[in-house]
Amino acid sequence: MSKPTSSTDSSPFPSVRRVVTGHSSTAKAIILDDSVLPFVYWEGTSGSAVHDVYRTHESPAILGTEINGEWVDEIKLNDALVNPNGSAIRSIDMYPGMYVKPHRTWSIDHGIVVKGSVVIELDDGERRVINEGDVIVQRGTIHSWKNESSEWNRIFFVMLGATPIEVKPGQKLEEVSAK
Repeated sequence: MSKPTSSTDSSPFPSVRRVVTGHSSTAKAIILDDSVLPFVYWEGTSGSAVHDVYRTHESPAILGTEINGEWVDEIKLNDALVNPNGSAIRSIDMYPGMYVKPHRTWSIDHGIVVKGSVVIELDDGERRVINEGDVIVQRGTIHSWKNESSEWNRIFFVMLGATPIEVKPGQKLEEVSAK
C-alpha cells in the first residue's frame, strides 16, 4: 500500500483492541473496558495511523481513577503525548517511505517493532535499522524515523515522562518538535 491520499485511507493493520482491568466496589477484579480503538488521527499529510492506547498522568500511577463510581479513560482527561510524571502507550503505523522529522521529547520511549522495520537516525548522522521483534530505548535524543521498506510497519511505544537533560548545571537541552 502506498502513501494515504486522504484521512479515509487507512493502515492495512487491524485497529488495536484494548482490555483494561480494575476493581469492583467489593474489591474484585473486573474488566473495565474491552474495545477496539479507532485510529486517533493522521498526522497532517504524513499519513501515520495512530492509536492512543492508554495514558497516566502521575507516577506512581493512581489505579482507582473512578469519578462518581465510573471509570474514566485517562486518554480523555488530557491529550498530552506524555506528561512529565506520567506514561503513555501508543501504536504508530507508517506507510512505505514515510519520514518523521527530527524531534526530541522529555520522555524515555521503549519502542517495539511488531510489523516490518524502521530506520532511526540521530542528529549526528548515525542510523540503525530496527527490525520486527527489535526494541529501541529512545532517551531524549534528537532523532527521526523513516520507513525505508516497501511495506507498512507498526511500532508500539511505551513512553515515560523524564526530566530535561542538563549538559552542565543550568544549561538544559530544549525539546524539538517534529512539526
